[in-house]
Amino acid sequence: GRLQRGKSRQFSPPKKKDVAGTNGDDATKGAAQNAIPKKDEQQAKYKKSKDEEDALLKVAADARAAAEATAERLEEEKARLEAEARAAQEMALRVQQAKEREQERADAKNKLEDEARIRAAAEAETANVAWEKFERAQAEASAEIEKRREEEA
Repeated sequence: GRLQRGKSRQFSPPKKKDVAGTNGDDATKGAAQNAIPKKDEQQAKYKKSKDEEDALLKVAADARAAAEATAERLEEEKARLEAEARAAQEMALRVQQAKEREQERADAKNKLEDEARIRAAAEAETANVAWEKFERAQAEASAEIEKRREEEA
């Protein structure tokens, strides 16, 4: 208030306005008295709405944290799946390369077998010709021996 120590109390400090905005006039005192519960009610309402707001903010913060955690998990899952997809692609590529190498080996083997068959056929032909020559020579020799025996006889 405006009171200062040592001075006479000539002036009383001005009354604080009550809620209804009266300066304590008797006519309006009743209205002001009735207004006090309203003030408490308003404060209670304000506190309640403040508590609700705090609760909502907490829920929102929790939801945001959960969403961020979920996003992080999804990001990790995506990275893991991408890594698995890359691994699968690499495996598919290796399988493809192995198949190609296997096909090349099979082609080379078939080529060698074909060459071997051709060579074997040629050698068999040569052997047949040689055998026929041998048989002819043997037959000729037998005929020659038979002829000599007759001449001796």
